[in-house]
Amino acid sequence: DLSIDDIGSRCGYIRYSSTWDLVSGNLEKFLHARRNNQNFHFSVCITINSLNIYYLDEIFDFFADKDLPTNFNMLHLPWHLNIKTLPDTIKQAITKKLQAYQSKQSHSQWHKQYWQDHQEVVLNFLTTPVDGQEKFFNEFIYYTKGLDLSRQQDLAQALPEFTSLLEAYLGCPWPEVDVPTLV
Repeated sequence: DLSIDDIGSRCGYIRYSSTWDLVSGNLEKFLHARRNNQNFHFSVCITINSLNIYYLDEIFDFFADKDLPTNFNMLHLPWHLNIKTLPDTIKQAITKKLQAYQSKQSHSQWHKQYWQDHQEVVLNFLTTPVDGQEKFFNEFIYYTKGLDLSRQQDLAQALPEFTSLLEAYLGCPWPEVDVPTLV
């Protein structure tokens, strides 16, 4: 399995310091090897977390378009990145988006079946209540703001659609959070 949790410019935000040019270049090398060797098999493993769940349909489409088997791995820990700890209104928006997704006609039967079989599993995991949901979501806010400061990145630029859900939930633009300076 190749562990790739997002595509395009979002790749470098979720897997910091990676670049999509390097990841996609390596992916193309694996695809080339597969085309030239019938005994070479590989798939992509997507670890689903709070930062990429909103884009799961797009990520799945990308790999299905390349006829790559894809596996979903649910992140359990740390809690602040577990999709169960997202606010209910964000979960509802994600659920609506993922339920509306339809695999393309050009996708293989395997991909169509995989999405059909696993969509409900992902959504059930997402909507499972968890004790401490608000606490963990606050930790998510603190964590991502800290990453943005230390990495000189911006969640709103990297994941704009997802960030708009955060703004709607919080009722204001992406909040300022005091992050202690590490010495």
